[in-house]
Amino acid sequence: MKIIVGLGNPGKEYETSRHNTGFMVVDEVSKQLTENSKQWKQEKKMLSVVCSLLSDNAILVKPQTFMNNSGQAVRLIAKSYNLRPEDLWVVHDDLDLELGRIKIHAGGTSGHHGIDSIIKEIGMQDFLKFRLGIGRPKNQEDIDFLLSPFTKEELIAVTPAIKQMAKAVIMALEQGVDRAMNEFNR
Repeated sequence: MKIIVGLGNPGKEYETSRHNTGFMVVDEVSKQLTENSKQWKQEKKMLSVVCSLLSDNAILVKPQTFMNNSGQAVRLIAKSYNLRPEDLWVVHDDLDLELGRIKIHAGGTSGHHGIDSIIKEIGMQDFLKFRLGIGRPKNQEDIDFLLSPFTKEELIAVTPAIKQMAKAVIMALEQGVDRAMNEFNR
């Protein structure tokens, strides 16, 4: 079973923020792979909202901790599902990639606070990362940039990229990670 974690911050005020790109992607995966995209269920013991995919070979997860504490929820999920590194996939925003660029890779550290939290809490870094570029701000602090919503112009670029990232996740599930990497890494 694959555990696909979209990183973001809970709460209405963050729904459209750049830092919630991971949530947006797993919502899109849910829309494409479930009969009813409202199948998200609160799992308080795992500090997350989860959605089982129809194929039962994966669950989508949106931690309900804040980004910098995402590892707390992932640790509980890992324990509950006896998770191996190759079964954990994490979808997140990336300041170091240009807006809309997709990068899929396994292992390594990141400098992304959500990823760092997961590595610290579960003691492994060899999980798969689906990174979606949001670009780096020119004249703004990173945190203000991350927590602010996309501009109208950025939405034009990032909306198709979110759909593409969802397709990449689905292709990785259905046809294998290597195929998805070859198709979507750009």
